[in-house]
Amino acid sequence: LGNFGEFELLEDEEHNRFLALKVQQIQNSLVTLTFSADDIRFITNRSPGIIQEARIKPFEGGSKNGELLVTVFNTGAIVADYSLSVTDCSEYILPVLAQKFSLLPSEPETKEFRVYSTNELSRENYCGVYLYDSVGSLLDHVRVNFTTTATQHNQGAQQGEEPSVEGEQAEDQLPMKEMGCFDFCAYYNIICLLIHECWTSVAMVCVVILVLSFLLVCCCYCIWSGNLFIILKCCCVSLRTASSLQNRATGRRRR
Repeated sequence: LGNFGEFELLEDEEHNRFLALKVQQIQNSLVTLTFSADDIRFITNRSPGIIQEARIKPFEGGSKNGELLVTVFNTGAIVADYSLSVTDCSEYILPVLAQKFSLLPSEPETKEFRVYSTNELSRENYCGVYLYDSVGSLLDHVRVNFTTTATQHNQGAQQGEEPSVEGEQAEDQLPMKEMGCFDFCAYYNIICLLIHECWTSVAMVCVVILVLSFLLVCCCYCIWSGNLFIILKCCCVSLRTASSLQNRATGRRRR
């Protein structure tokens, strides 16, 4: 619940507990009351006031770190309600929620506003601060100029201290092996070889495919023409002749 505001557990006179949410922004609620209005008067206190100071420290652009501090002063003699708004800001400054509060006479009070910038570049900005009384009449206004610095995307070590001793490099401990084309692709995956620009491997695969295709065509032709058996017979005769010559040479060596 802390992300939605400041909550507080309260207890009334009858020991009934309820959860209350504290808000500083202007909230509109509709309440319907039915009663006899013969002797009822509605009184609104009005008192003059001024803005004594308004300042914003430079903050990083593209962040939510802007903090606007406005000090107001009730110059009257009674307690009165006031409202403070921040409008008419320069480009890239998001709208700021107004605040409503009461002030004691002759007592200053400082209000805090969060300023958000959506621009990551260094630039000059401004916003108008307006003070209104309890009936909405403008009492005072000032213009605040401030600077947003360029966004720093690299912040170094984000947790703990950055080590000063350098560690050993992995390449000094592990053997390096150059990866080949067939480490990425299968030998039959020509599309993968083309993507990795393995032109030598593509050429080898194409040659193998052409040789196998040529042999297949030759076999089909031999079967169709009836010469397959003649070729097989020649191969067998050649093998027998080679075996006979080898046996004779072995016999001569023994003698």
